[in-house]
Amino acid sequence: MPRKVNNILFVVSECVPFAKAGGIADVAGALPAVLKKRGYDIRIFMPMYGLINWDDFELEKVAEGIVDKVGRKEYKFDVYRTVSYEGVEVYFLHNHKLYGSRKDVYGYDDDNLRFYMLDRGALQFLNHIDWRPEVIHCNDWHSGLIPYFLNYDDEYSAIDDIATLYTIHNLSYQKAIVPEYDQRYGQDDGEEYVEPNLAGVRKANFAKRGIINADMINAVSEQYAGEIMTEEFGMGLEKIIKGRKNDLWGILNGIDYFKFDPATDGYLQVNYDEHSLDKKYENKRFLQKKFKLPVDDNVALFGIASRLAGHKGFDLVSGVVKVLLGMPIQMVVVGSGERQYMKLFEKLAKKYPKKLAAHLEFDEEVASWIYAGSDMYLMPSKFEPCGLSQLIALRYGSVPIVHKVGGLSDTIRDFDVVSREGNGFVFDDYHELNFYGAIVRALEHYKNKDVWVPLVKSIMQERFSWEKSIDEYEKVYRKAVDRRRG
Repeated sequence: MPRKVNNILFVVSECVPFAKAGGIADVAGALPAVLKKRGYDIRIFMPMYGLINWDDFELEKVAEGIVDKVGRKEYKFDVYRTVSYEGVEVYFLHNHKLYGSRKDVYGYDDDNLRFYMLDRGALQFLNHIDWRPEVIHCNDWHSGLIPYFLNYDDEYSAIDDIATLYTIHNLSYQKAIVPEYDQRYGQDDGEEYVEPNLAGVRKANFAKRGIINADMINAVSEQYAGEIMTEEFGMGLEKIIKGRKNDLWGILNGIDYFKFDPATDGYLQVNYDEHSLDKKYENKRFLQKKFKLPVDDNVALFGIASRLAGHKGFDLVSGVVKVLLGMPIQMVVVGSGERQYMKLFEKLAKKYPKKLAAHLEFDEEVASWIYAGSDMYLMPSKFEPCGLSQLIALRYGSVPIVHKVGGLSDTIRDFDVVSREGNGFVFDDYHELNFYGAIVRALEHYKNKDVWVPLVKSIMQERFSWEKSIDEYEKVYRKAVDRRRG
């Protein structure tokens, strides 16, 4: 009989509402909250960044003077505790130099060191409190060394019966990407002892170690779980992952339908639902006015709220955007990222001020305006482990146009005008002509309101909630514990 699991430590690099740099923060804010409602004693462990407005939270110091060394340098840590608005306990690992002095989550030369210490800090902290998890849920490379330490470091022998689940949110991130580290220290084979010095820390491939050593592994969609066993998407780890295919699960992320709800979203000019689409058009007019575009209910308005990066499909967007701007359409973009795409949208906004507007920094409020005000949402990602934006777009009635890959393949079905089935427009092969073809199909259907309005109403009623995924996480937690203790 599978073992019962109650206590879970959720180790993560970012979590809303405290710190957010990417979608993993939304997952960390939502998944533990749903597990808490199911009766689990789940607690989050993350760094105490300086970017967080600590005046917004009541903090209690629960541990102090935790000491660890890298080489000859000694680091001291304290741990603070608060309770999120969903009732989940959150622990923050505090060290001013590594976390408190930083105004960003990532992007520092010592990121490997910072998250090496997060992993060791999480395990050492368990010796300072009267609570033990049955499972430590590790999320992406930042917590990938925890399974390795539990397997091979004698310092943690008193707690080495704790099971581990390693979740792959995005396999392209395996460590802090600083190429000169690999040139100087060599590639990590995943098997050698990680030397507790700066060279060893810089060399370590956190993701590889997590995949090799965790009791169970999961990817954030079924399609992505299959893709990462291939050379195209495995990012050099496909053979290792394929060797553990019997321990690999695909569990689709969900979204928080209380947070992402156009009927209650406080950022919107006018709230609406699938029964009041006339109010959605009021948000479209607001978006057009805000970005000084001609106010027109009938013109097709495309929305993008994304990191501006090649893997998000912006090489395809850049290939078709000038053709699109020659058509009777509008486009609003919010996001930041790679310089070439930032410059592209900056130039296009100046050249086509009545067609395209760009807000070149990510802003949740502007993103909500775009979801609510756009007719179609562009998401042609080259790869997409799960994706949350397409799910939010569905909720707000912006029809997604996506590449059939990863979580996009698991959530968006190509619309068929005869059967009226489907919830978006999908293209198979990653090529700008195929992307353009999907856009043209969407525009043709957009002209026929007898087709388009029922489609918008239908997609707004779809649900990809966390409740559907929790059953799967419960199974994989139990299997992890059985594996560890059996």
